[in-house]
Amino acid sequence: METSEREHHIQTLENLLSLYKAREKCEGYYDSELKDDIEALQYAVTSLKTDLKYDLMYEGEEIYTKDEVKAMLTKLQQEILQKIDNLKGEEE
Repeated sequence: METSEREHHIQTLENLLSLYKAREKCEGYYDSELKDDIEALQYAVTSLKTDLKYDLMYEGEEIYTKDEVKAMLTKLQQEILQKIDNLKGEEE
């Protein structure tokens, strides 16, 4: 899947946000300007991600949360293990 311009900007902002958070943690003091920058970057990332989700839903794509994907994979894993057990039972 090709990365859209919006996804590229989201990733770039998330990288920048990580750097700002690391700087805040390393410096170990309260810097109101740095804190404002971090909040602004978090807001921008969240806003772009929301826009992207709405665009994908408009195009008919299904959007899943991490928990939903985890649940689907767990269910699939259980089904596979059950089929393996059934095949082992048939061999005996």
